[in-house]
Amino acid sequence: MRTGGSRLLVAAVLMTGAPAAEARTCANTFGGDIISAENMECKQARAVVRAWARKYKEDGVVNRRARGFSCRGRNDQYEGLTIRCRLRAKQVRFYANVPG
Repeated sequence: MRTGGSRLLVAAVLMTGAPAAEARTCANTFGGDIISAENMECKQARAVVRAWARKYKEDGVVNRRARGFSCRGRNDQYEGLTIRCRLRAKQVRFYANVPG
């Protein structure tokens, strides 16, 4: 009857699933402040922010693709313009700060 304990352990492991991705905070760069990156390095996250900001400065369009990431913006009176860019499991979030 020792298999009952083993089954319980296997069931507990299966129910926990994969660990959640940790968001890392990255240094500010041109176009974005308080950058948060999930499942990617900060270097790549800052490159996405800069690519988004360069295009935004040219034409003022918020929702766009930048370096393959699909970026969407949300503007509210408390936080201003916040952007989320996603590519599969990778995600970048930041506050838009594009100098005029």
